[in-house]
Amino acid sequence: MRRLIKEISSYGKTNNKEIEIIVNNGTDLLVAQNGQIRTDIDLMNHIDGLLLESYYYGWEMSTDAETPLDARTQLIEPIALLRAANKAILSIDYCQDIANINHSYTQNRSQRIVSFAANNHQLDGIPTYPPVPYDVNDDHIAFLQQAKNMLVLLNQQQYHDKESYLNALRNTDYDLLIIDAYFNDAQLTTGDVRSLQIKKNGGTRLVFAYMSIGEAEDYRTYWQKAWSKKPPVWLGLQNPDWPGNYKVQYWNKQWKNILFGSSHSYLDGIIGAGFNGVFLDTIDAYQYFLE
Repeated sequence: MRRLIKEISSYGKTNNKEIEIIVNNGTDLLVAQNGQIRTDIDLMNHIDGLLLESYYYGWEMSTDAETPLDARTQLIEPIALLRAANKAILSIDYCQDIANINHSYTQNRSQRIVSFAANNHQLDGIPTYPPVPYDVNDDHIAFLQQAKNMLVLLNQQQYHDKESYLNALRNTDYDLLIIDAYFNDAQLTTGDVRSLQIKKNGGTRLVFAYMSIGEAEDYRTYWQKAWSKKPPVWLGLQNPDWPGNYKVQYWNKQWKNILFGSSHSYLDGIIGAGFNGVFLDTIDAYQYFLE
């Protein structure tokens, strides 16, 4: 998995030197703890930021469930190493209770972590509280380290058409949007992405595209119907927690070809559409094969 992340980063930055890479969780890949803390410097150099899920709330996929102190304590040293390497640190907490939302934002901010309090694990909407983004500003955000707040919206089911979806995003002042590169089966165009890079208040912002690298998703354009009866050798079992998502041999060349390396690959489409960066998810898939 370390090699795959490095390959994706190198390829992306070769084709667009300004593109930035965020990994979802993965502190155990960046930091080896074999009796002593050791940083994987090479991998650290290939990413620009790391996102922590359920840092304060959302423990074990339960909204508003507080994350145990010992779980956060284990992240103190990795966070310090990320900060020393000048990497952006972000987090998503899953909470609906207003007191928990306020606590999430204030505690993350005190640690210089850019956070988002999501109403649920589906990440399917724009929260109504707070009514404006935490630390809202009209700054021109040019790179990840400048962002003070963010919105993560990956499930578009409540939006009936692309324009209503885009308008909902345009009508916000978040510094960073992490969204899907597609609406239904159609990839967002360069014009779509460009329109999202302007905040409602006139400042500029970053727009990152979601990309699953450890699981294949049966609703993606790369999915072939024949796989249901005769799956390719690299396609594994369905993830019981996320129907439609399948484990993959992420090291397999055929899977890598789907992800990057040609005009038809997933990453190349993201780069071509003008996204500022990529959010790499399911990087913990290696644990499945270790078991």
